[in-house]
Amino acid sequence: MIELNNNEIYLLKGTCIPIIGYSRGIIYNLVHNTYYHIPKKYSLKLEKSRIVNPNLFSDDAVSFFVDKNLIIKIKRSQLWEFPKVKPIYVPKKDIEHIIFEVDNSKLDLLKKVIDKIREFRVRSFEFVLVKDSTLIDSIDTINFLKHEIAEPKALNIDYDVFLNLKDPVDFTSFEYLKLYSCHGNEALKKCNNEYHYSDIEYWKMTPKKFYFNFGFFSESLYKHPIFNKMFFVDKDGYFRQTPLGEILFYYQELNENTLSHVNTWEIIKNQCDVCMDCEYRHMCMDARLPIMQKESIWYFDTECNYNPYICEWRGSENWISVKQWREQNSEWKNNQKP
Repeated sequence: MIELNNNEIYLLKGTCIPIIGYSRGIIYNLVHNTYYHIPKKYSLKLEKSRIVNPNLFSDDAVSFFVDKNLIIKIKRSQLWEFPKVKPIYVPKKDIEHIIFEVDNSKLDLLKKVIDKIREFRVRSFEFVLVKDSTLIDSIDTINFLKHEIAEPKALNIDYDVFLNLKDPVDFTSFEYLKLYSCHGNEALKKCNNEYHYSDIEYWKMTPKKFYFNFGFFSESLYKHPIFNKMFFVDKDGYFRQTPLGEILFYYQELNENTLSHVNTWEIIKNQCDVCMDCEYRHMCMDARLPIMQKESIWYFDTECNYNPYICEWRGSENWISVKQWREQNSEWKNNQKP
């Protein structure tokens, strides 16, 4: 038994947040941008109180918390000096990210779309050439982008460098091209999986798509962390949430009113069926479009690759679909509200 004197307590750090899933929990360390799985009973206790009472936690659990620097030993009189961090979300831009589908035969239209977007504050851009673009198409498009939008201030970009291309550029090794504005790093990148961005598999969740930092976590508490202030603009100038999503509006209709009526921005994971039971919901990069089931409750027409009820990924030996699990689990059925 781990013992403390009457004056001492173990306290969960204010930047360590317990997240409760259906079958287990995690502790999210917002300083070190990492997380640890813990039994659900412990995440429930830590949500109620940050004080880690050794009588309510096993010695192994307390030792683990200490080893991972998740709790600290303090005097009871110091408790007020260690407040819990309350993440807040303060949007700084009208639009966070836009993905443009680029068709070399419609560059004049792309220029008109970009000119329209200049009226708004936008954090970052991504340009993706349409599938089956030729090498000549690629070079022509690159030259167009370098000429038209090489100046970041013209598009209200935060970063000092927008395109950082060197001539000549070898395009032969790229299946398709992405041009990034982010931090002015690699202007060209090869897609690191076998899917094209317009294929449904490209948007499915995998363990490699987790993203955790303080900003992403905070945003996920108040907004949809993927769709919030994000658009896909197709080669014909229509705004969507994803390449597979419905048309929201034509670029000429872009204004403050249309931006205020994008309902997917407001959907949080705690309102989405299955997601609300998942311990990974605040670090998830899942880009499936939610569908309204009833007021304030959303669902998806395809299942995620992770089943939070059994904590197994698709492809593992013990994985079954959520639908199968729910059909077999009477306890879950009995707890559902009509």
